Amino acid sequence: MTLDIYTELRNDIENRLSIVQNKLNSFPKSASGMVQQSVDLSNANKAFYLVFNQLRALNKVTSNKVKKQHSRNKRGY
Repeated sequence: MTLDIYTELRNDIENRLSIVQNKLNSFPKSASGMVQQSVDLSNANKAFYLVFNQLRALNKVTSNKVKKQHSRNKRGY
């Protein structure tokens, strides 16, 4: 896998992950910081784990060399 393909795929997954995270964070919390269980929360949680597992799978099949190059480019080296 090349750096360009990895970057494109990772950016897409990270964008979807941030959308799901924002949805999870939008649920109201009680004074103790707990979120009341609901069907919507359960669905958002499932969506988060689906997208997160896609990121894990991408990282699993990508060589360390490409991941290091991506990290360097992201930091601006």
